[in-house]
Amino acid sequence: MNAGILGIGSYVPDRVVPNIALERATGFSDGWVRERLGIEQRRHCGAGEDVTTMAAQALVDACKRAGVAPGEIDALVTSTTTPRRLMPGLGADLIAEVGLDLRMAPVDVVGAGCAGAVGVLQLGESLVRSGAGTVAVVQSEASSALMDFDDIGPGEGLAATIFSDGACCWLLRQCREDTGLLYGSSRTDPAGYEGLALTGQDLHGFTMDAQAVKAFASNQVPALIRDLEAGSGIAVGQADLVLLHQANLRLIENVLSGLDVPMEKSCTTVQDLGNTVSASVGLTAARAADTGLLVPGATVFLAAFGAGWTTAGSVLRWCGKADFVD
Repeated sequence: MNAGILGIGSYVPDRVVPNIALERATGFSDGWVRERLGIEQRRHCGAGEDVTTMAAQALVDACKRAGVAPGEIDALVTSTTTPRRLMPGLGADLIAEVGLDLRMAPVDVVGAGCAGAVGVLQLGESLVRSGAGTVAVVQSEASSALMDFDDIGPGEGLAATIFSDGACCWLLRQCREDTGLLYGSSRTDPAGYEGLALTGQDLHGFTMDAQAVKAFASNQVPALIRDLEAGSGIAVGQADLVLLHQANLRLIENVLSGLDVPMEKSCTTVQDLGNTVSASVGLTAARAADTGLLVPGATVFLAAFGAGWTTAGSVLRWCGKADFVD
């Protein structure tokens, strides 16, 4: 049996932060950000919100959409770069906040970064294949928690402009073998990976070589797609939808153009949500589902890339209710 996506939940804070609100702190004008990055605004946590509260909202939303009670979840995988604390992890907080009754201890991944948008989903897939009934994969990022906008140092303005807050939840369950997640691939090449790293608890410890990130994505994402094509036997040109990590709109446009995939075969959220790190692909998939782009039988390529110079991708056939195993 394969692992299929039973439902996707999402949550973003109500607090909208337009580019113009960050100009003085970051040094980047609204016009420059729109033209060079394609970002118009992003969301930041409000009072009383953090990585855990967003994760809980996304999980509850996924359960409602899928018609699943939280108590039916057997296993939980989480991903974040901005945890409340190192120990206990986000999974323990979610068990307490939502009232989960798991068959196994949660699996918490810290530091997967943007590639965790798909890489951690593959971990959830492996749990389903090993016998877990219903698996929740929750990715939550509160990047604004790293930022003091009264103390943005040299070289930190771009990161403060790009990164934002949000959470998603994928619910996975066994499905027929010709549906669901058909093939996945991931790879890490750590040569020079210091070009994208976070050391410490705030933005002062963040390093991002924008040119190195662009070169990495431009070279390695197409290589990932070719691997997915070879492994699945499906050409990306045959896909109904191609969803990429939402690094910035111009990078997405360049990668899709190089693959000869029109923008009409994709969906983006970076314009209004910014770069939500490991939550980005799930938030974008949730929007695609809400707007009717994801329908049963649709063939979808997912691709993410980021810290560690890691890429992770999956090919899936979107499930309908009849595709799941009771």
